[in-house]
Amino acid sequence: MKKFLLLGLLLCSLYSMAQQAKRHVLFEHFTQASCGPCADQNPAFQAFFEQNTTNAHHIAYHTAWPGDDPMNEDNPEEVDARVQYYGVGGVPAILVSGENETNPMAVDQSTVEGVSVGGSPIQMLVAETNDGSTLTTDVTIKTLANVPEGNWRLRVAVVEKMIEYASPPGTNGERDFPNVFRKMQPNTAGEAFTALSAGEETSITYETPIDDIWDATQIYAIAFIQNDDTGEVLNSAAVTDWDVNYVVNTPAGIQTAPSTTVEFLGTATVNTPETTILQIDVTTDAPADWSSVLSFPNYDLPLTSASLEFEGGATTDVGLKIITTETTGFATYTLRISQETDPSVYTEHTYYVNNGVTDLVVGNTNAFNNLYVDGLAYSTTDGYGKVGKGGFLYANELGILEGINNIYLNIGWTFPSLTDDIVAILSTFLDNGGNLLIAGQDVGWDTFTPDIGNGTPITMDFYTNYLQAGYIDDGSTVNSQLTPIQSEAIYGSLSPSTIIDAYNGNMYPDELAVVGTTAFPILNYNGDAAKIAGVRSDNSTFKTVCLGIGIEMIADETIRNEFMKLTHDWFNEGITSGTYDEAVRQLMISQNYPNPANATTTISLNNIAENMTFALTDVTGKTVWQQAVTKGTDQITINTQNFAEGVYIYQLKNETGVLQSKKLMVTH
Repeated sequence: MKKFLLLGLLLCSLYSMAQQAKRHVLFEHFTQASCGPCADQNPAFQAFFEQNTTNAHHIAYHTAWPGDDPMNEDNPEEVDARVQYYGVGGVPAILVSGENETNPMAVDQSTVEGVSVGGSPIQMLVAETNDGSTLTTDVTIKTLANVPEGNWRLRVAVVEKMIEYASPPGTNGERDFPNVFRKMQPNTAGEAFTALSAGEETSITYETPIDDIWDATQIYAIAFIQNDDTGEVLNSAAVTDWDVNYVVNTPAGIQTAPSTTVEFLGTATVNTPETTILQIDVTTDAPADWSSVLSFPNYDLPLTSASLEFEGGATTDVGLKIITTETTGFATYTLRISQETDPSVYTEHTYYVNNGVTDLVVGNTNAFNNLYVDGLAYSTTDGYGKVGKGGFLYANELGILEGINNIYLNIGWTFPSLTDDIVAILSTFLDNGGNLLIAGQDVGWDTFTPDIGNGTPITMDFYTNYLQAGYIDDGSTVNSQLTPIQSEAIYGSLSPSTIIDAYNGNMYPDELAVVGTTAFPILNYNGDAAKIAGVRSDNSTFKTVCLGIGIEMIADETIRNEFMKLTHDWFNEGITSGTYDEAVRQLMISQNYPNPANATTTISLNNIAENMTFALTDVTGKTVWQQAVTKGTDQITINTQNFAEGVYIYQLKNETGVLQSKKLMVTH
């Protein structure tokens, strides 16, 4: 199989890899005091945000609906302008640095990593004075590297850090409201921003009268630069940011050969005049026999925690030197510089090293990633590694994914489960001969459930045409056993296993469908052929496996590892399914004619050697028509006059599951 080189596909904005400032995540949070789901989800988000105040900023816009909210009544026009800017249609909702609308419960550490990794080409500093009647905000913007083209605007949001009510002001029971939006400077349209040359800076000052109904002691400003063409926020800043900044001066990732010395360069700047003692820590998941040191201008330090004195107002070179060995690995190094007296105040940056990895686990939850890695170790391969989802996107930007043959995407139970950017990378990866396992609960549900899920035309198309899978039902705890289809060429030898609840009372194993002539069911739930738990496909260019649960839900460790081994070996052609697949493909159902269909359409059948069932479903997986097919049947005619216009999927099934599927278009 051809090796795939992930080169040149830049899904995020590709900035110059010269100097990069820390990129703070901006959470723009749409909420309301009379919104029941807001009361359910906001406390968890706030607890998460309080652990990330040095990494992120938070603005809470209180909407005019669904009920009463006095915080909206104080400034309804400007709040509505932000609602309209993003097209927000319901609360609670959160925009992550101007993109990827989601809900508060879906935000986690990988969300922060996905935005902050790689840094920003602009550095922003905010200073302010507050005399009780006027908030004066000074915003300094320094260009460090090339800023991509865009309709960039500077906005400064004045917020109230905490508003507390003695009794709930709305109907959802909430009384405490953090970071409530009060005013936008110069206005909601913002001010045009044109980046200067690298190394140059500019300053802008705004004066905001403090309204009598605001608590002057809680008022502060959050500045951000946003591309009005895309919504992307390039960086954000507030007076609460730490006065130490770490800037990356070299690309933050590298593809290296065994036994090579790699050096990453950066600079730490103390923006106050006082000399300060800083704590420096480096964490890594690199192989144990790799070595590394902290690199300074005139000396190196062993890679352990160090407390060092930094001159106020000065910039100091702080780098990282890594020596790889023959041991393959995809390693992540995180360099953190923190305040010695309070380690929770810090700035950090992450570096990536790919040393000969061919099998890469990509995922949001490290504990679950380790289960995939354990399975690859069980398969006896030695070319595996792991990386977070945000790190994967950035590693693709850096061009350090050369030689990756197989990707194991651990989605777990996270939302959005699939996004346009990662699907674009995976599509190119597959088109060039890579292989892909996608596993996770509710991936199909999230992709295909209107209004509630996060599916897009791009992710739906990928699920259907690349994974060759469809979504039938959300599933429940009733789906408690993972059962292999014994006649299946690859996974038929797998033993059954109990499915466990890995998500604290949330167990929804996706029930799937087979879509496409080169796809086959591999697993079901409780031995029920109608409830497909996994689908594999092989179109001779690439192979895919789509699992309706995450492997963390497979209770038996041995079976979990065996599933990963079978997948790895099939991907690498250690086992073959060719004879079996070809035999199944002889049970052909033709493409319907005419297609699109108006009144009636006919489908030819070949080699029907047993009694079967023919079913027609809509794109959500709902069965709209079916009939029995007896042995020897050679065609089926469908009356489509009463079907709504759109795309349908017709399938031929026997007692083992779906054998063949094709698409049918209805127009009137």
